[in-house]
Amino acid sequence: MSKQEAIAGIDIGTSAVRVVVGQRLDNGQVQLIGVGEAPSQGVKKGAIIDLEEIVTPLSEALEKVERMIGFQLSQTVVGINGAHIKVVESQGVVAVGKPNGEVQQSDISRAVEQSQAVATAPNYEIIHVLPKYFNLDNQTNIRDPLGMTGIKLEAHTQIILALSAQVKLISKCIYRTQLEVDGLVFAPLATAQAVLTKRQRDLGSAVINIGAGTTSVAIYEEGELLHAAVIPLGSDHITADLAIGLRSSLEVAERVKIEQGHASSDGISKRDEIDISKFSTEEMPRLLISRKMIAEIIEARLDEIVRMVSAELHTAGRAGKLPAGVILTGGGSKMSGIVEHVKEHLKLPVFLASNEQIVSPIDKVKDPRYSTAVGLVYFATPETSSAPTMPFKWAQQVFGPVVKKIRDWTS
Repeated sequence: MSKQEAIAGIDIGTSAVRVVVGQRLDNGQVQLIGVGEAPSQGVKKGAIIDLEEIVTPLSEALEKVERMIGFQLSQTVVGINGAHIKVVESQGVVAVGKPNGEVQQSDISRAVEQSQAVATAPNYEIIHVLPKYFNLDNQTNIRDPLGMTGIKLEAHTQIILALSAQVKLISKCIYRTQLEVDGLVFAPLATAQAVLTKRQRDLGSAVINIGAGTTSVAIYEEGELLHAAVIPLGSDHITADLAIGLRSSLEVAERVKIEQGHASSDGISKRDEIDISKFSTEEMPRLLISRKMIAEIIEARLDEIVRMVSAELHTAGRAGKLPAGVILTGGGSKMSGIVEHVKEHLKLPVFLASNEQIVSPIDKVKDPRYSTAVGLVYFATPETSSAPTMPFKWAQQVFGPVVKKIRDWTS
């Protein structure tokens, strides 16, 4: 395989930098052929706070993946995440250009561009423009007005904006590794691309990605993004709570959470105890802690995260109204008992993300922690049949201006 055929997705997360490389097969599917990961500490709540702490693990992850695929990468699609991301509603209005009133692609593009101008905010960059529907004179809620006849065309869109400072930091990180940024993608969009089927997207569903520092929510209906948000809480906050409650180190708390943690304290006996000293790599006295107490600490923080997710569902007007339910992914979704716990609180069907659509000889890439990186690879290849479709031509249309700015900043 030549390097021109390689598609790389980079997910700069709170706990780790993950790189996934794919190639397009003759049947149109994408096969994932390389994966690299390195722990990082340069991200807080989804935003980069230390450039050097990202460049080093990113270089390490790239080195691992390039060793696996046998050549050096040149271009990549990168995810952007964090509570600084804004998702705003906008609209643009234009007059149809042709004298006979027939709507051309150029009219649609002008209306969409007009909505971008309305939504521009100081110190922010537009990452995506996603049309929700169009109005043409008295005809409303049109999915695609091309070829229809009218005088006034309105585009109702969702604009996804990111802080310019964060866009610059990401571009600097990538530039330092000698890679070129081919596109910048709002991470929840990429995650949904990896885990949602077209049917789930059409019926109405939500993807909840529980990461280390953030939890993202992306709600879909009739094939389109309805609402998205990034909550500045994640599984690291559960670890920190456990470290305080157990009076232990973060390393011990993390091991206890992974190996003995449960999302709900119901049904766990107070007499069921574990020896915390067994989870430490250093010598420490025997310390018996109730498993019920551990579950109560986890449950309290998880309840807070789920309440904030529920608030986003209410904001979108879809609380209890998603026929295809909720799909959980991310490292936090591996918590024992989490599906039942979230189902009880959201009053919706809840499932763990499936990895059935992932074509790869590498089992590691099917781990839910890689959902975003995998989705970035799919996002870069919208014409493939291995992943669901979405309005890529609009989401990617904005890559041009953003990528041009990135190249200007780094040149």
